[in-house]
Amino acid sequence: MWAMRRTAAMAAMTSRRSFSTTLQDPSVLDHLVCPISKYALEYLPEKGILFCRDIRVAYPIRNGIPILVPTEGRLVPDDEEM
Repeated sequence: MWAMRRTAAMAAMTSRRSFSTTLQDPSVLDHLVCPISKYALEYLPEKGILFCRDIRVAYPIRNGIPILVPTEGRLVPDDEEM
């Protein structure tokens, strides 16, 4: 039983790392859009977010998984540099 849990946990960690790496692939980003505006998202790894420049909304990435839920988006003020 312990071995199965350990294997599942290791697989989850690997998939999280893989997904973060996948976000750096432009062809993947071509398919991800802002759930509010439907405009393209920009991956900002140093901030750990996906950012929609058109409406200035930032979506968090938690454990390597983008949270593209409108209520999770944060409106970024114009004076905050992105």
